[in-house]
Amino acid sequence: YTFVADDEEMKVEISYTFNASALGGKNLVTFEELYDFSNSDEPVKVAEHKDIEDDGQTVLITERIIKIHTTVTDKDGNKELKAGKDVTIIDTVTLEGLEVGTQYKLVGWQML
Repeated sequence: YTFVADDEEMKVEISYTFNASALGGKNLVTFEELYDFSNSDEPVKVAEHKDIEDDGQTVLITERIIKIHTTVTDKDGNKELKAGKDVTIIDTVTLEGLEVGTQYKLVGWQML
C-alpha cells in the first residue's frame, strides 16, 4: 500500500484478501513495515510493528463447522414401511453453518 502523508499523524487501512480454508482454529498475526519511498530506487525502512504476542495484530480464524441432521420417513411421515411393495422415502435434511453463496451438492443413499 503506497500513500503520501498529508499529516504527521495518520490512520491508514490495508486490506488483505486470501483463502483461509486451511487456517480454521488458528491465530493469524499481521506484521507491518513502513518504508520511506522518497527515493523509490532505494527505499529505507523507517518503522515496523512485529509483535507475535500483540492481540491488536491478531485475529482468530474460526473453523467452519457444518452440521447436518436428517429425518427419514415415508411420504405420510411414518417410520415403518411394509415390505413387498414399492416404497418412497422422504429424507428431510437440516443443515447449519453453510456459507452463503457457496454451491453444495447433497448426496444420499440407503444402507442395510
